[in-house]
Amino acid sequence: REQLAVGDDPGLPATIASSIRAIRSGALRSLSESIYRTAGAAAPIVLALTLGDTDSLDPLLSARFRRSGTLHLLALSGMHLGVIIAIVRYAVGRLAGRGLADLVALAAGVVYVVLVGARPGLVRALLLAMMAILSVRLDRPRPLVELLAATFLLHVMLFPGHLRSVGFALSYLSLIGISLVVPTAGRAIGRWIPKAVAAPLGAGFAATAWTAPVALTSFGMLATSGIIASMVMGPLVLVLMVSGAASASLDLVGFSRIVTVSVPLAEALASFVDRSAHIFSGAPVLRSQSLLVLVLVTLPALATLAPCLREIYRRPHVGLP
Repeated sequence: REQLAVGDDPGLPATIASSIRAIRSGALRSLSESIYRTAGAAAPIVLALTLGDTDSLDPLLSARFRRSGTLHLLALSGMHLGVIIAIVRYAVGRLAGRGLADLVALAAGVVYVVLVGARPGLVRALLLAMMAILSVRLDRPRPLVELLAATFLLHVMLFPGHLRSVGFALSYLSLIGISLVVPTAGRAIGRWIPKAVAAPLGAGFAATAWTAPVALTSFGMLATSGIIASMVMGPLVLVLMVSGAASASLDLVGFSRIVTVSVPLAEALASFVDRSAHIFSGAPVLRSQSLLVLVLVTLPALATLAPCLREIYRRPHVGLP
């Protein structure tokens, strides 16, 4: 699990680096203690979802997430940071306008990445959010795949060591698949099923198809239930994460009675997540690393790429002003 805390940068003066590490350590300790108070028996999974601390997580639960193809929901990733930025941006936007909301949301994202460590998925999400907001502010909105390409180049320049991380590859491959497939597949699937279902279904299929070869070669297994399991467990995990973080924050500022509501809520949600992971972990998994299996799991990605490229090249091309 690669992490790079800002306070660990050897280029910073020793006193500044020491102060940053002390602040970061104190903040993590206070948040962890608050989570244990407000989440009860669900504290280990809430810690994993909010701070990336998996030391106290039940190994059996981790194994169930892995076998069900939903381990990405448990590990800190761009999804978690995206939720934080979206919530902060919405809340501030309602009070102070969109301009200030963008700045505050990005600042909150930076603070969170510094706090939990600059993991590849979090850095990608933060840089992508910056690119997206900047393009809108400059009145030059761009498609997601173009923003992702610019994010990739900036990410590699800032954190070249992330190139060796499997999480880096999975983070970009999944979003490349989503950015290419969902706009096309969403319209096609939406003709037969509701759009509210078509979008997450298409995104799940795209992310799974594009990351399958890397997942199979890196972890030695590929869960067949990943798409459906993610659609079912994803909302539960997000609610547990947001409610856990909100309860801990309220506890820190003095609302200690929040525990009367937060503990049973967190424990109930954690129980649902555990049961769901247990059910989906019983689905078959691919374990072979033979060339034939690699070819078979790569075909869906290639099949989704062809119609997307055809649509891109059919669009009229205009020069830059």
